[in-house]
Amino acid sequence: GTHIQIKNMRSRAVNNGQSRRDDKELSNDIEEAEIKSSSSSRRYDSVGENSSQKWMIAMLCLGIFFGVFLSLSIHDKSQAMMKGSIEGLHRNVKKVYRAHNVARKEYLRSYREAYLESILAARGPSSSSSS
Repeated sequence: GTHIQIKNMRSRAVNNGQSRRDDKELSNDIEEAEIKSSSSSRRYDSVGENSSQKWMIAMLCLGIFFGVFLSLSIHDKSQAMMKGSIEGLHRNVKKVYRAHNVARKEYLRSYREAYLESILAARGPSSSSSS
């Protein structure tokens, strides 16, 4: 922002027909301002980077500590609940599996009966006509 304004002032000064000496002084002032602003901005950038890095590391360590604390405190309380829910889920899966097996056996038995009846029905007239 300030750099552009300074360049605009310089171009206005040249356009207004001021003497060469004023132009040189203005350019010297511009160079000094650029040097000061760049050195001060570098110093503030490095300070800002260091503090933000320290802040990020502190937050990371705090997050890890908080996560470990929560996982340990929840682990003890929820282990019994978790065990009960897993056993309940296991019982439900066993019930569904048994029901599936019973249904499969019934289906196979009814399928065999229907298949044998269709074979006997197809074979019946031919066996009676041949004998």
